[in-house]
Amino acid sequence: MIGRLHRAWQDPHGRAWLPYLSPADLIAISVDSYGASSGFGDPEFNLAGFHPWEEVLVDAMFAPGCTVLVAAAGAGREMIGLARKGYEVTGFDPAPALIEAGRRNLGAAGIDASLLQSRPGEVSALSGGFDAVLIGSGSYHHIPTRAARIAFVRSCTERLAPNGPLILGSVAQDPSGRAFEPVLKAQGLPEPGDRLLDSFGHWFIADELVAELAAAGLEEVRCHVTAGRPAYLASARKPG
Repeated sequence: MIGRLHRAWQDPHGRAWLPYLSPADLIAISVDSYGASSGFGDPEFNLAGFHPWEEVLVDAMFAPGCTVLVAAAGAGREMIGLARKGYEVTGFDPAPALIEAGRRNLGAAGIDASLLQSRPGEVSALSGGFDAVLIGSGSYHHIPTRAARIAFVRSCTERLAPNGPLILGSVAQDPSGRAFEPVLKAQGLPEPGDRLLDSFGHWFIADELVAELAAAGLEEVRCHVTAGRPAYLASARKPG
């Protein structure tokens, strides 16, 4: 219902609805935006595997052949990219349409890997730990509130081995640099950087992204600018 109302009247600036919607509402809109008709499960896109900027980070951070948990795995693109490089992968995602498409895409790629259903903003029930974690591209900024995002990263790192690396896929970059933060606060927005367009998204500045991962208990946190795209990647490591 919330998703239909939002689509019926979509604020071009992505801000007008925010003071009136709960985090649960914002999550529902985001999950709804990844429905079967969204195109995010498209085989051509997902079977292509990694983008070049992702592959550079994976090669630098992940030990060959290690076990990787892919959080917010979507329709399997990162899982396919990892499996092709010899990693043992397990993934989870909250969007039912993406889970269904992802399982088809993994099968089409000849990859035997588990892609599990999770609750939004939570880590799927899993047994055992993993050598590395990859949080899927375009997912982290869909989680409303700084506290919930940090809690999600902490839950992921609970499954991560000591000294294990974590890569956070693309998150929206805030081109304003928060120049209008006082104005946004005066409008009563939950957090400067929040937007609600087709889905909820928190647009980051680099220092903020680094601070959130550090607050989740990670070390060696670095923010990487994605060449030619208005997005950041990040890398970090769990303390030993």
